[in-house]
Amino acid sequence: KAMQYLLQSNGIQALYVSGTANGSSGWDNHAWNIVRCNGQYYQVDSTFGDGYTNPDERMAELRIHNYAYLCIDDKAMYKNHKPTGDMMIPNCVSTELNYYVLNNLYSDEYDDRVITSMRESVYSGQNVWCYQFSNYDSYALCLDDIQNGEYGSLVSEYLNESCQITYIYDDEMYYILCWY
Repeated sequence: KAMQYLLQSNGIQALYVSGTANGSSGWDNHAWNIVRCNGQYYQVDSTFGDGYTNPDERMAELRIHNYAYLCIDDKAMYKNHKPTGDMMIPNCVSTELNYYVLNNLYSDEYDDRVITSMRESVYSGQNVWCYQFSNYDSYALCLDDIQNGEYGSLVSEYLNESCQITYIYDDEMYYILCWY
């Protein structure tokens, strides 16, 4: 309700949605919002987007944020959220304002564009790289490469020294976040 209040105070139409969500302790009562932007409706969960479970010190230092629940469609939200059955809520079908889509960090395929994104992030001096995929198979291929040192190789090549690479991933939302 606080998020709804803040959004509405800033002229953004926001609905309060109650239901259940599958979080770190399993399915439990939960609430989130639906917002209207540019004539489209989007799901937003500021609680799930608040951060990560057990962030390390470096993650906090870099002020890494979780944008996986910012302006997403029903398909993505309903992977781990279920609204109460008696609520009439608008369909959220657009991904136009999804954080990853807006920032060219979203793909249907794991291909050279993803590696280029990773490389550009490192070469521009960013300490954090994140990416989201539309499907599990592409996400899993990228995650395998990261686990096998692809991101670490790019960082080491750029810095001319090795450093510790840390990453987290989400098998439901198909996103990966790496930092050094």
